[in-house]
Amino acid sequence: MRGDLSEELAYRIGRAFVAYLRSSSNLHEDQSIVVGRDMRESGPALAVAVMKGIQDEGVNVTDIGLTSTPLFNFACANFPEHAGGIMVTASHNPAEYNGFKLTLGSGLPIGRGNGMEAVRDLTEQNDFVNQEKHGEIQARDVFPEYQQRIFELVEPGAVKPLKIVIDAGNGMADVTFPKILQHLPVTTTFLFLEPDGRFPNHEANPLKIETLKALQKKVVETGSDLGFALDGDADRIGLVDEKGSVVPASMVGALVGLEVLRAHPKAHMLFDLRSSAIVKEVWERAGASTEMCMVGHALIKKMMAVKKADFASELSMHLYYADLFNLESSDLSLCMFYNYFRAMVAPSAIS
Repeated sequence: MRGDLSEELAYRIGRAFVAYLRSSSNLHEDQSIVVGRDMRESGPALAVAVMKGIQDEGVNVTDIGLTSTPLFNFACANFPEHAGGIMVTASHNPAEYNGFKLTLGSGLPIGRGNGMEAVRDLTEQNDFVNQEKHGEIQARDVFPEYQQRIFELVEPGAVKPLKIVIDAGNGMADVTFPKILQHLPVTTTFLFLEPDGRFPNHEANPLKIETLKALQKKVVETGSDLGFALDGDADRIGLVDEKGSVVPASMVGALVGLEVLRAHPKAHMLFDLRSSAIVKEVWERAGASTEMCMVGHALIKKMMAVKKADFASELSMHLYYADLFNLESSDLSLCMFYNYFRAMVAPSAIS
């Protein structure tokens, strides 16, 4: 692990998160805190330390184990018995890194101006009050409810048969994608599906074109219709077409937004300030009202709630859905692509 990240710090963050939730009235009696982690080698020890900190604050832990960030966020937002959670992950960063994503029970992340400074201060002060009660740990599988919600939004039987390739980048896609795809009429070739925090094949970052070479090659070799690339914690999704060409990030958001508009005509949709003008043009031509937003998931999710937006596209390839607590979900995004092609929406419509 790089820098000052340690089990002691993880323990203090666990305690500080609970203390913050109490002080901000975001923790109610009998609620628990969700803890999950990705496949990084430092993850198990850090997760244990975080859970111990939560327990020492007198609160129960719901341990969801190895998980993707979308599944973790869903676990926090979908169940009223969960007050929020801590995900041990460094997303797409190199193997020697790790970190923590803190999320409220609403699905809104702890970020700048939304609790991050308070949690930081409590962690640094390390002045916690001993609790009479000691929390317990209970394991839970939240995937069945997650899958059910995905298929409420995208009917599995309605999808046109496709041949696809998925480059999991040795990240956390293995937790959800194979299970979801078995319900869809697709033929799937997986690359680097086994979770491996050393990232032995390439950095798991679909924004970097050089990480997509194996995917591009495999799409052409197999004659597939589409190729998808995921980052380490599987909350971002990149796209390669049938010729092996990389689809620009703005185009990815524009395409998925068109599918959202099929379910929500005249939807209000957000695009981040770095996006190509094509996003706004395509959406408005299809009937949407649009608005520019700042960069960063904490800011975007907050703006979605305030503006009652149905969808948001970030140039980093995070795609956010109001139908899923304003959360990003690469699983739902992939299914949206299926529906887009099933509906025979011509790609030329956005040229």
